[in-house]
Amino acid sequence: MENNILILNLSNDINDFDKRMYFLGGQSNNEIEDELKKVNFPTEKQKKRIRSWEEAFDSHERFTQYYITFGEEIYSSNILNKLSSSIKSDNHDYIPCLDELCSCFKTTMLVIYIKDNEAFIFEESIKNIYLSNKKILFSKEKWQEQNSYRLKAIDEIISLPVDRKKCIASIDFDEERFYIYNSYAFDDCFNLSESQKISAKNNIQKFRDSIYKIANDQVKVIIDIDIDNEEKFNNLIESDSKIYDPLSKYTNNRKRKINSIDIERVKSVIDYLNEYVKKIENTPFTKDKVPIFNNGELIVTLNSLPIFAALLDNKIIVSLLEGKVKIPYYNN
Repeated sequence: MENNILILNLSNDINDFDKRMYFLGGQSNNEIEDELKKVNFPTEKQKKRIRSWEEAFDSHERFTQYYITFGEEIYSSNILNKLSSSIKSDNHDYIPCLDELCSCFKTTMLVIYIKDNEAFIFEESIKNIYLSNKKILFSKEKWQEQNSYRLKAIDEIISLPVDRKKCIASIDFDEERFYIYNSYAFDDCFNLSESQKISAKNNIQKFRDSIYKIANDQVKVIIDIDIDNEEKFNNLIESDSKIYDPLSKYTNNRKRKINSIDIERVKSVIDYLNEYVKKIENTPFTKDKVPIFNNGELIVTLNSLPIFAALLDNKIIVSLLEGKVKIPYYNN
């Protein structure tokens, strides 16, 4: 691919990238190269520090970065594949002038720099950019003397993001990898909570089908939901990110804490939660909200789903093993 600059409008339907991706108009090859020289791209050293999807989600650290290979299927794969396809396409319109750009972009845009067969995706908020009645672009510029703001007109110029901190993702077409530098910003841009909800329900089905187990694959998870409560169960999954987020990110990997501990330690966590409810006054949850451990099986009901979801989170299960009770769904 030739070096270039694309702009993606995020204000409309997220699935229609081809119609919302534009070449930055009026730029010669030399001008494109000059603009690319101004950008602080993520470095190779930074890329090498990024872990695979499995390693990133299986760590105890706050999750923000990961990479996946082309063809790997996770909750963000569909969006990444569509982005990749649109970026490689030459069938994009040009934005001929700033006036037209301002008329169609409302809140956020993505600036995509194509350089050396790699696409770098930068997020740029335009919430502090204003349009006059004549659709002249204005930007906020601090006026120190007045401790306020004045408006400065900019004629036919758009300021492109150059700080690598604004780079939320990149696509390396030679390595055949997608790199996510800020998963929270990326998910927010593309409304990926819907994908996470689907992934969460898919993982619940894997527990039902015994594809997924816990405690070194020794403990079967029984999803004990009668048919009359199935809709309520699915609605509960979708209702709160504190439930669907850990469910969607779970993989049946031994690096998962809940899948690396033995049966007795799983039982000890459940016993500890039951004792906690019995001894501590004004607990945020009651005994019926705790999954049941019985004959080597963990039984999850409609009421106990939030705590089960929490157990899949490495940080939460580690805290519980250390005697610290904090269930995200019940503790703000």
